[in-house]
Amino acid sequence: MNTSNIIRVIDLLPSEDSTRAERAKMAESPEPQIGSFMVSESREGVLIKLFGDLPDYRDKRVDMIWNKFLEGGKEDAISYCDAKGIDIRDGHGSTVKVWCDIATMLKAMELGIISQG
Repeated sequence: MNTSNIIRVIDLLPSEDSTRAERAKMAESPEPQIGSFMVSESREGVLIKLFGDLPDYRDKRVDMIWNKFLEGGKEDAISYCDAKGIDIRDGHGSTVKVWCDIATMLKAMELGIISQG
């Protein structure tokens, strides 16, 4: 892995303080669905920052890629993403929560299913 060209996804995630503040705000929210939307919005933000879009799982080809990465496991996704210049590790020996989405987007771009930009 050439670390000089690696994008560390962990650097794109909200800070722990920010996440704690979001969760506190969500707990105080009279409408739980609004609070849960805020949390998923921060996760989707990583994908938007990396790719400018979200995976469209309504496309059966994209859904198949996602399922293959799930079946192959996190180690396969880590190796694939490393080769593409994106580190999906969380810094604690595991992967970020959107690991499979990131691998899926990279593979869909490689296959020409989606284009970046």
